[in-house]
Amino acid sequence: MKFRQTLTVAAVVAAAAVPSADAMSVNHLVKKAHGKPYACDMDHDGRWGSKQVQCVIIVVMPARWERWALRVGKCESNYNHRDKNRSSSASGVFQFLDSTWRTTPQYKAAYRAARRRGASPSSAARSAARKVFHPVLNTQGAYWLVRTSGPSQWSCR
Repeated sequence: MKFRQTLTVAAVVAAAAVPSADAMSVNHLVKKAHGKPYACDMDHDGRWGSKQVQCVIIVVMPARWERWALRVGKCESNYNHRDKNRSSSASGVFQFLDSTWRTTPQYKAAYRAARRRGASPSSAARSAARKVFHPVLNTQGAYWLVRTSGPSQWSCR
């Protein structure tokens, strides 16, 4: 049996300000898409499957980038938020290289939040680096990167 909880677009944006896997471990996302409610159910154990990751992409990305992001997410990781490239440091849904992930507002916010909680600089950096595997933060990072640098950052298009 699946349980239900709602996460609105405003809650997704608020969660980005203080990245937390716990804050985003929900079982339902809702967005108005094409005039109709758009919803995705999480697995009963709260895990992110490919359908839930696709829902995150639809919720986070503006309509202008939605189709592009769905194509890239499918091509780069098959919507697997835990995907890790064996021959590079690329990780997550949008396969961020470590060096690129460290430039994102999502990494920087996670680092600052860890430091405020008393983590050492190296511990905060490790914690922020692991956020690349969070599908919402990874998708928000992809949106930031495509807005600032364009889609050429990805080989998949």
